[in-house]
Amino acid sequence: MAKINQLAKGANYTLIKGLPYTYNNKGWTNYDRIVAASRVMNGESFQVVASELGCCVRSIKNWINTLNQNNPRLED
Repeated sequence: MAKINQLAKGANYTLIKGLPYTYNNKGWTNYDRIVAASRVMNGESFQVVASELGCCVRSIKNWINTLNQNNPRLED
């Protein structure tokens, strides 16, 4: 299984304060982002999860990066 830093490679930001985010009339709550990131971290394809959520792969990488930043030692 890939490490979090490998999964987040290509991320360009981290989210702060778990605020909801809306883009093109699609809204994702902090819960949605955590579930999506967790699915990829557990081995699901970036493309499949992104397609189901209506977002891009880079968004999921950013969400994984956010989890990594906000939860030190998440992999330990």
